Amino acid sequence: MPRFYLPRRGLAAGVLALAAMVSGCAAPAKESEEAPPVVVVTTRDNPTGPEKGPHIVSGGLGAAYWPGLGDVDPGSAGFDPDEFGAFDDWGVSLTLGYEGRVAELPVGSLWLGGLFSFASFENDSSCPVSTLPSGNTLDGDYTADLLMVTPTVTYRADLFTGVDGFLRGGAGYYRLALNESYDIYYDDVDDDDAFGGFVGLGLDIRVAEQIAVRIENQVHFVDLEPFPNVLPDESTVDDPIYFLTIGASFRF
Repeated sequence: MPRFYLPRRGLAAGVLALAAMVSGCAAPAKESEEAPPVVVVTTRDNPTGPEKGPHIVSGGLGAAYWPGLGDVDPGSAGFDPDEFGAFDDWGVSLTLGYEGRVAELPVGSLWLGGLFSFASFENDSSCPVSTLPSGNTLDGDYTADLLMVTPTVTYRADLFTGVDGFLRGGAGYYRLALNESYDIYYDDVDDDDAFGGFVGLGLDIRVAEQIAVRIENQVHFVDLEPFPNVLPDESTVDDPIYFLTIGASFRF
């Protein structure tokens, strides 16, 4: 059998030629495809408008000072002075309120709400009565009770860290009633109502994220006739009424 021999130089040349043929037959590389553009979609955080909250509910107890009521002369009542005396200048008060934020201002915020207030002033004399047929005596008392229901507008601002100051005012319904009460009996003897208003200045001192101690001073202005049926000769009482309350406010 004949044998064929390739010189080494020819063998190397053949390998190079074969490699060139393989590379030439290879499929051309595809051009890189461009990535599709990224579309960023933005949405409004609140399409219905700015958030109006939060809300605050508050309550407090305190003292009420009404010098004009203390000046009322009980002599025209037709009673024995020992049975119907003068009323105290000082009384006890209760306030309950709600506030909702409606606008943010460059400095501070504006709130709308409502206030319920009550104050009671005792009479210096008691009114004992005898019951039949037992003849037992019941000790009774007279009180002058003042009720107020008013819408309010409040301006609030941060004063210090954890301390908010506020100024508020309102106008609405005021009612003064003369009540007599016994152990088992309570009666509205006489009353008068009128339109009045108030201004108040206070502080909310935060003791927790949503809880604050509230201190407020209010001055109320109203013209009321002190019991026109019982004291027909007494003129209208128009002196300011002062409230000093300490309580709490809850923010949510």
